[in-house]
Amino acid sequence: MTFKDIAIKNFKGTMKNYLSFFLCNSFSIMLLFIYSSVLFNKDIGSSPKLIEGISKIMVVPNVVLILFSIFFINYAYSIFIKSRKREFGLLMNLGMSISDIRRIIIIENSIIAITSMLMGLISGIVFARLFFIIICWILGVEDLSFQLGWKVYAFTLAIFVVVYFLSVIMTIITTGRFSIMNLIKAPKLSEKNKISNPFLGAFGVITIAGALTILLLYFDGTGDLLLKCTVAIILGTYIFINQLSNFLVYLLSRTKEKYHKNILLITNIKYKFGQTKKIIFIITLIVIVTVFINGFYLNLVISSERSATKNNPFHISFIREPDKNDITIQEADKLVKNSSNVVSKHEKVNFIETKLDKVIIISEAEFKKIFKQDFKISEGKYIRLYQINDLPQKEKIQRCKDEKNISHGKLIEAFIVQDTIFKVFFNAPGYILNNCVIINNNDYLRLKTSSGVNKGTVELYNFEDWRGTQELVNNLQKTFKEKNENFKSKYEEKYYLEVSSTVGAYNENNQGAKILFYLLSFLGIFFLLCISIILYIKVFSDSDSDEEQYKNLFNIGITEKEFLKLKCNELKVIFAAAPVIAVPIAITYSLAFFKGSSSSDILQIILCDALISFIFILLEVLYYILCKRNYKRKLALWI
Repeated sequence: MTFKDIAIKNFKGTMKNYLSFFLCNSFSIMLLFIYSSVLFNKDIGSSPKLIEGISKIMVVPNVVLILFSIFFINYAYSIFIKSRKREFGLLMNLGMSISDIRRIIIIENSIIAITSMLMGLISGIVFARLFFIIICWILGVEDLSFQLGWKVYAFTLAIFVVVYFLSVIMTIITTGRFSIMNLIKAPKLSEKNKISNPFLGAFGVITIAGALTILLLYFDGTGDLLLKCTVAIILGTYIFINQLSNFLVYLLSRTKEKYHKNILLITNIKYKFGQTKKIIFIITLIVIVTVFINGFYLNLVISSERSATKNNPFHISFIREPDKNDITIQEADKLVKNSSNVVSKHEKVNFIETKLDKVIIISEAEFKKIFKQDFKISEGKYIRLYQINDLPQKEKIQRCKDEKNISHGKLIEAFIVQDTIFKVFFNAPGYILNNCVIINNNDYLRLKTSSGVNKGTVELYNFEDWRGTQELVNNLQKTFKEKNENFKSKYEEKYYLEVSSTVGAYNENNQGAKILFYLLSFLGIFFLLCISIILYIKVFSDSDSDEEQYKNLFNIGITEKEFLKLKCNELKVIFAAAPVIAVPIAITYSLAFFKGSSSSDILQIILCDALISFIFILLEVLYYILCKRNYKRKLALWI
């Protein structure tokens, strides 16, 4: 028998390993292609019916997918090579050199890469169209065209080729350290902890609980505390999962009767955890991120209308100044009348804007007349208006302290803060109008005559049907763009010149949240599917040892039903580990982020997280049932 005959025979014998690796690569390429087709679609970025920046929003899922693909392709390749090591050892034992092994690796991986790319691209082209149709349906837009430019192909293939090429190069380098004995033993070796101590597992639990408690009690939106707690949670989770088998053995050994009764199960779990602990850790992190992020965006989708109406008391608002949005009130009224939407309310807020530091100043009388407020401002003093709802109390206190130490421009440098108000009274086109200064009427009239200010008006409209105002908003934006053609605005003035509307806020919340929820949910399912495939390969890769164990136990009296129960209990522990750890962590993160919100908002985010968790657990249960059936079929063949 020649080396060629041996290689062909080994290929036929390990066909499942080749097929699994081929499908993993093809699936990764298909997903990269599908998401790239959305990312590089020009119509999505330019459609007036979609919110500005939606293409940038879609970059986030693509970056996540690329990072995961790097890990997944590399990890799948490492499992594939590990499954081949015994074969390489046998070939070297028969006289094949390291150079011959390297040649085999290069040839077979070239074939797998080319066929994977072809399969991935073909399936990507087929499913990209369906994926695009679903996105159009979610966004409520029908006139977007499906496009597959050269960038989609180049982007997809470039990522795969680079990752795959680096994995192959690393393998070729490591072949220099191949030894026949280690290669033959490799598939049966379990990964052992360098330190095995059940108390380390307890330390991991304490670390997780402590970090989550600190996050719940002290998180105020700052990134520093969030980063430290997140790092602590990741480390605690890794330590706990790494020592989980030892931790379980310790707990069961406390009761001798239970320990001796389940000693076979405990031994098997300890061995399986040695093989799968890294995968379980990755699944845990994916579930935490999936439940938290998708729960967050699902909550945004549900509350998009309520949030838009709450933060936009008027359906449309825009500013008019002599050099900005310079249209007459007659032109504005004409656009409003042509919209065929009935105006139910129209208010005007006159203001002055300091030229140097861009402070918006409103008179006390003007503000009280329009918004029916009852306060008195002394001369030389001002009220700072922050147009923000539901700001945490700690943040309010900090802003009040900062306001006393703030340095104003020359025109109002002598003014002293009298009070601070945190409430949205009118839509603020841009961030400048979010922070206003309200002053005494006499002070306002005096400053109004100064050469250091611009005079302007905020036009505020309410309509009978705010949902039907999108066309009017588009027409106003188009008109303002023409009027401001020669005006060079600074970055902070960009949104100040735009129309603020309830329908715009609703579309921004609804479209942005929906598209991210869909893309990230799809990614979450894809990630879990990929990791589950790897977990399946890991768990069932040692079927020869399982068969040998079953036959030995069968000879001393164990029944098929008892052995199946033993293996199912192993699977239950492995499959349950990730959700049991991940779901409480994800929900605690959501509670920390929504701290200070109303009880109804907190309940809603908990329900959203619970729904995502339930879907994941349901998928896990279905996957467990499939694995159980697979074991049943194998047992029937082993008898």
